[in-house]
Amino acid sequence: MRNKLAASVAGLALAASMLAPMAGHAQVSLTGGDLIKTSGNTSVYYYGSDGKRYVFPNDKTYYTWYANFNGIKTIPLDQLGAIPIGGNVTYRAGGRMVKITTDPKVYAVSKNGILKPIASEAVAAALYGANWNTQIDDVPDAFFVNYKVGAPINVAADYNKVGIRNGVPNINVDKLLVDPPMGYIDIKATTGFNPAAITVPVGTAVTWIALDDSAPTVASNPHPTHTDIPGFETTTIMMGQSWSFTFTQVGTWGYHNHNFPSQGGTVTVTAQ
Repeated sequence: MRNKLAASVAGLALAASMLAPMAGHAQVSLTGGDLIKTSGNTSVYYYGSDGKRYVFPNDKTYYTWYANFNGIKTIPLDQLGAIPIGGNVTYRAGGRMVKITTDPKVYAVSKNGILKPIASEAVAAALYGANWNTQIDDVPDAFFVNYKVGAPINVAADYNKVGIRNGVPNINVDKLLVDPPMGYIDIKATTGFNPAAITVPVGTAVTWIALDDSAPTVASNPHPTHTDIPGFETTTIMMGQSWSFTFTQVGTWGYHNHNFPSQGGTVTVTAQ
């Protein structure tokens, strides 16, 4: 009995001595948007602005966001363990198309992991060129649950590939952890317009992106269309779709959502 107890104490002492240096490692200062890993482990995580880490399901997902592994911060294992997992990273919008192995349907990717089914080969070719079929990745079935299926792309005009990609420059924006870049506005029925008020230089094309299936319609205030700014009214914006309007006049222009009239916003246009 005494020998067993001594052996147990010795084992605990050894474990403590092994853990002590690890616990003593200096914590690394992190900023939302950092890539992080631990020494001796190849797994890389995205450190979000919400203080959580996001997992890259595979290297294909990683390479839609990054060209290489430069700039990764190596942090102590205990620091990594203290950072909760926020979820999985999805493909960057406006890049490669995806499908799952058990379904022939091909999808373009929009913001916040919204998949838009491509209606035909002709539409795929119009968006991605003659070699469109070489720009498709299989997403494992287990990771397909990270995505949401939005409205189909029936014609190429239903999906502004370049515009949507420019509106999602990093994973923080894609996960809705920070505001979109200048000139972009998200729309959700639960939260309205985000940001609700923006300021842009004259000549800027402002882009609204629908992130749910509430089918918003953006229209000027007052409505019908303000006589000073003709054309400032969308058709219905389907889930994962965008609509852009170029502001050519200086001033502050109000707008609202037809489906939820209490939800509104303003675009202030300044001289360059």
